[in-house]
Order: sequence, then C-alpha cells, then structure tokens
Amino acid sequence: MHRPAPRGEWHAGRGDPSRYPRDPMTTLDQPLAFVDLETTGTHPGFDRITEVGIVTLTDGVLEEWSSLVDPECRVPPAIEALTGITSAMVRGAPTFAERADEIEQRLAGRLFIAHNARFDQGFLKAEFARRGIRFQPRVLCTARLSRRLYPGFQRHNLDALIGRFGIDCSARHRALGDARVLVRFLAAVRAEVAPEALEAAIAHQLARPSLPPHLPAGMLEALPDAPGVYVFHAEDGAPLYVGKSVRLRTRVASHFRADQHEPKERRLAQQVHSISHELCAGELSALLRESRLVKELAPVYNRRCAAPERCTRSAGPDRPPPDARPRRRRWSRSTPGRRPTAATCSARSARGATPRTP
Repeated sequence: MHRPAPRGEWHAGRGDPSRYPRDPMTTLDQPLAFVDLETTGTHPGFDRITEVGIVTLTDGVLEEWSSLVDPECRVPPAIEALTGITSAMVRGAPTFAERADEIEQRLAGRLFIAHNARFDQGFLKAEFARRGIRFQPRVLCTARLSRRLYPGFQRHNLDALIGRFGIDCSARHRALGDARVLVRFLAAVRAEVAPEALEAAIAHQLARPSLPPHLPAGMLEALPDAPGVYVFHAEDGAPLYVGKSVRLRTRVASHFRADQHEPKERRLAQQVHSISHELCAGELSALLRESRLVKELAPVYNRRCAAPERCTRSAGPDRPPPDARPRRRRWSRSTPGRRPTAATCSARSARGATPRTP
C-alpha cells in the first residue's frame, strides 16, 4: 500500500531530510531507496520475506511504501515475538511474486540503502532470482558507513544509531519504521559530517572495479558469488592466474580494484581476456582444487612455482635457481638446545668439514 510521507513527521530529532543540500554532484542527491525487510529467518535460501518497507527520496521529495508479504510458510514464534508479524497477519497477503514487479519498479535506478545491507539485498536477490529477475543494485550499507565515519563507537546496530542520534522510531522491527530510521540517520550525518568526508566514505564503499579492457561485458557479473576456483586466461587461452575463494565474484572483482595500486594486478588486468570458473563444495575443496590446477596449468602469475622449469625465470645467467643453491644451516647461540654436540663436531671433522663451535 502506498502512503505519501507526512512532512511534519520528518522534522523530529536531529535528522531532517528537508535540509538535504541540492548539490547534484553528491552521491546522496541521486534517487535513493531506503529499504528494510522483515523475514521468517536469516537465510535467504530457506527463509522468506514477510514485510517490505521502502522510502524513496527524489529531489527532496519523500515517498513511503510498505506491504505485508505472504511467505507461504509459518512464521516462527520467535520472529512473531520480535516483529509482531504473525502467521495470521500475513495469511492472505500478496505473495512476493505478486509484488515483485512493483518492488522492482520502486527500486529501479536508485541507490539501494539498508542497514546490514547484505541481508536485505540477499533476500531480495533470492526472491527475484526465483522469478528469473536479475537484481544487482548499487548498495550503500549504513552499518558500514557508521563504522567508517564513527570508529570511536563500539556499537553500530540500528538501536545504537537510534540512541546516538536521538532518532524517533515508533515502529521498531517493522519494515517501514526501520526504513524511516535510515532516512533520519543519513540526514543527521549530513548535518554534522563535512561533505568531503562523507562523500569519500560513501565512495569507498561504492567503489566498483574498472573492468579490464579486453574482458567481455557481463563476464564478471555472470560469475556466481559462491565457493570455487577461477582462472584468468590470455588472448590465446593460456592460463595467467589461478585463484580460489568462497565468494568467486567478489574475489575476482577485487583484482580489478587493486589494479589501480599494484603493478602486478595492473599487468594482469591488461592481459586477461576471459575468465573460467569451477564451483566447489566449500573452502577446503576449493583450496585443494586450486592447488591441483596450479600444478597442472603452471600459470605465470601465481606466486609459487607450479613446475621446476618455471623457477629458472628468477635465476640470472651466473646465478642458479633458488632451489639449487646450497643452504647453510645456522645455529642459534641463544638457544642452547640447538648448539652442535660433540658428536656432531666429530662427525663433521671425519667428513673433512670444519666443526662449528658455540
């Protein structure tokens, strides 16, 4: 159901969105969507949404929208006690499938703002995916923003922000009530944080990788954010680098963020033309598969040598490879237990070596 924002209500506390400056160059002056969900649990794969609350802000104009959602399953008693949303309340409400188009339209083209945003985005992404809709908004997490702007505070949950900024919240643990808190929080932050510092903190969180010039569009987004191994390939298909992660897309993207600062990553980004991947059951299986692929493919950018002939790359014309150089064992004078014994010195003398003494 749609409810226009009551203007007077937003002037309570330290956060007043009407005081947002109209500088079009700042990130927070683009169309925004403050989002909060209530769910039957914490796992997007098994649990379902019970309520959606969205507050949009466009050119200083606020618009509120919220709806109960039938999760098509029972709401656990603990969730009923926390949110006040009961199985009886959501029974007969629209399902997410019936609300999907409207929710997508309200969020389209807007910066997605939520507290612990991975939770809300993850549930929406899972629900949209069940209906064949790809949901990948630009996301700003207010919990992460609070930690970056106020490192001196230990707690950054929603209750802590409500108390710290004197925000009025008449409907805690309800989707629209919590979404309103986010609007007021950002309004309070803009009132007391220097614009340059706030913009820098937001930009740090929104930083997106600049894709390599030869990488096909959409290849990065097509990677699953799940455990597995990945291989960067050169133009001729030769393997350049093998890596593993419990979140493939996030890890691959980090290479292209780092290419602005690290020479190795910059060279790698200039040469990569395609990415292949293989899903694994978990972190351990990904680690084992990565080790196996490094040995089989011998990629040039992996730190450890995958084959003996690769090690000769670091050797000069008059310098043997590292593994071929003899190593001298050093005895620690500060560790009596590791000093050579008389028997050791005698054995070394028999071989013609000069015995070392402490």
